[in-house]
Amino acid sequence: MKHVSKKTVSLVVLGISFIVIYLSLVETYKDNSPNNKNKINDNNNDKNNNDLATLPEDQRKNYETRKFNLSLLLEAQRDHVISRSYDGPISLKGCYVFLNETTEARNRKLAPLKYFYSSRCERRLPSVFLIGVKKSGTTTLAKYLDLHSQIALANYAPIPLTNSSEMADKIHSYILSMPYATPYQVVIANYPGYYWLNRISLFRLFPYLAEEPKILVILRNPVERALSDYTHMYDTGQNISDEKKLHLFQGDVMKSTFEDTVLLPNGTINSSLSLIQKGLYAKYLSFFNAAIPRQNILILNGNKFSTSPLIYLKETERFLGLKPFYRDDHFLYNEERGFYCANVPSRSDITCMNKKYKGRKHPTVSGEVLKKLYDFYRPQNRKLMESYHLSTDEFEWILS
Repeated sequence: MKHVSKKTVSLVVLGISFIVIYLSLVETYKDNSPNNKNKINDNNNDKNNNDLATLPEDQRKNYETRKFNLSLLLEAQRDHVISRSYDGPISLKGCYVFLNETTEARNRKLAPLKYFYSSRCERRLPSVFLIGVKKSGTTTLAKYLDLHSQIALANYAPIPLTNSSEMADKIHSYILSMPYATPYQVVIANYPGYYWLNRISLFRLFPYLAEEPKILVILRNPVERALSDYTHMYDTGQNISDEKKLHLFQGDVMKSTFEDTVLLPNGTINSSLSLIQKGLYAKYLSFFNAAIPRQNILILNGNKFSTSPLIYLKETERFLGLKPFYRDDHFLYNEERGFYCANVPSRSDITCMNKKYKGRKHPTVSGEVLKKLYDFYRPQNRKLMESYHLSTDEFEWILS
């Protein structure tokens, strides 16, 4: 008997698995049909759609989920063809391997096929959402969370903007933006837009989730946040077209000085700017408070996170019910950068944040303008403190 290679056996097993899933899909439809007489007819799609419409909502979702899983399995096989070779030392996390001799995140590749399927890797909807707020430490928090073996992070994962009736059609494309994850990992979607323009689409997604969602939000002194956002947008605007500025800045115009940007001709704060609006935390978090139980929302202090990341990562671990991972030696203070950098040997792709975007010098602003900003935000900060029972010891800036 000729020797059969492991690769051949793997392909045969994979082919059989496709057949099994397809037959399971057919049987599910037959079993859930109201009169148990309808049959799937590949040559009559219109009839199938009409039959599906007669199913109860939960049974129709079950059918659609199985159909999604089949296409996702095919997608996984395609991805493996793309990322099947590894050069240099690697470390394994969930469904991926990381090349340890590089800091390029793009060198994350899917785990070997045998391990990938035995670990039941799949793409699925997230159960945790890191919603921002922009320029409060969201990107840093996301990257450091990605170090945890029980977390599968989808970075910058906007939900397609659509109305409620079209959301079901968009779910599949949103799942494809998720990372592969094992059943033992928590999928976290990070996108500051969830707090802002993408908020309504996020709420429309909630009914499709397998479990009650959890929300992570990191807040910074709103005056400092506005200064940081202005610095980021002004610097970015020097190298992009006016059309891109309109899209990225949501209509805000970044003038040559911070004062000219945020003040109206009469000297009052221009509250219509998204730059200013994003610091009204109580206003925008109230939408989440109305949709999600308070115990499912964790609010972190971005100012203290930048100086003591370990404390807040441990708090996030407890909130998500994860095993302890983070240690003191995982974070080292970088004198040159002025903030903490990750130091996890198995993840050399995550170290210091990009100095081009982090730690930039803010513009000098007069005390008079700063006072106007603090007076503007103080009522909203007080409301935030009362709504979420936040202490001044923890959020030292909240009544500034």
